[in-house]
Amino acid sequence: MSSSTKPPHYATSGLVIGYALYSSLLAIINKYAITQFNYPGLLTALQYLTSALGVYLFGKLGFLHHDPFTIPIAKKFFPAALVFFLAIFTNTNLLRHANVDTFIVFRSLTPLLVALADTAFRGQPSPSNLTFFSLVVILAGAVGYVATDSGFTLTAYSWAFAYLVTITTEMVYIKHMVMSLGLNTWGFVLYNNVLSLMITPFFWFLTGENFEVSNAINSSTGSLFEMIAFLAVSLSCVFGLLISFFGFAARKAVSATAFTVTGVKCLIFCYMFYRYTDFGSGISHRPIEDLAYSVARFIQNRGSFVNYYMYHGGTNFGRTSSGLFIATSYDYDAPIDEYGLVNEPKWGHLRDLHKAIKQCEPALIAVDPTVTYFGKNLEAHVYYISSSVCVAFLANYDTKSAATVTFGNSHHDLPPWSQ
Repeated sequence: MSSSTKPPHYATSGLVIGYALYSSLLAIINKYAITQFNYPGLLTALQYLTSALGVYLFGKLGFLHHDPFTIPIAKKFFPAALVFFLAIFTNTNLLRHANVDTFIVFRSLTPLLVALADTAFRGQPSPSNLTFFSLVVILAGAVGYVATDSGFTLTAYSWAFAYLVTITTEMVYIKHMVMSLGLNTWGFVLYNNVLSLMITPFFWFLTGENFEVSNAINSSTGSLFEMIAFLAVSLSCVFGLLISFFGFAARKAVSATAFTVTGVKCLIFCYMFYRYTDFGSGISHRPIEDLAYSVARFIQNRGSFVNYYMYHGGTNFGRTSSGLFIATSYDYDAPIDEYGLVNEPKWGHLRDLHKAIKQCEPALIAVDPTVTYFGKNLEAHVYYISSSVCVAFLANYDTKSAATVTFGNSHHDLPPWSQ
């Protein structure tokens, strides 16, 4: 290949850096968006719509050039769009049911799987011994995380394994399509988002999310009508368009394995700064009501081995921190602060909660719960020891409205987001 046709190194580097940056930031933005706008199918549909319309309108205005949308090319690209949709769908649901730590752990496994799949199905060179060993070490770390994860739930890890399968397939198959179809980058963005948007309604009905959205619209309440949700969704849509462009451009420039590793490395780097305290920034604070609610909900769903982040704060008192501009304090408004003093009311509230859970232990370990639905966002998880003796968790999942439920011939007032 002559020097006149070979892509310049700075162009490839810029595309890879752009992909790494927007990929890592989008994971955190999507996690925040899904907490404010708990409709994963609608969120991804809005991202596809924004990206498709963005390419079309900017193309009409002459700011970019994309290949025309034709049925023959759409038929060829449809399997790739389906795989891409499934990867985003499982990704969004994983973020909905698990924390970002679990997402990062499973995302870190993809380079090994992509390297093996790329060799097996596309005939690419096998990873070197050192590279393969490094990827296996990551696998061992992931296994250790799963074995000790106090937040383990069957739902979260089911989505995690589904995501692992779909994202690996997507990385390898779309690389194949990018190298064989011959579309320009904006053409791939257009085809991918238009076809993914067409697939979305099927999954809405499959998951029943269409009923959730319909109920929210009819009641004129919920996150559909909140400004903070609108801003979070808007930001995720903008970053969705950016990652679409840089993603397809970087796929053309580097191998499938290098593309996968790039996203993982920058995701971990950005998340480190997301988790730690910067100099001059405020100490993170989580209300005790929300923390206790989450613990009770975890136990309600047959959880055990609760792990707090953090329960006892810490500091190295002015010595070297973990990174540039990172404070040495590691307090995080913990129930016991970095000096070993109790932080009230957080410490006392959790002490009483732990005592109540301990008293319920005979029922919690003896039987599975019976779930009763009182209405939208209202549930009872009841552990029956006998017909007259039970442990009951009454839950109100609504973040805004209080409710009153009748259980055991008694009326119980449930504040928003409470047990």
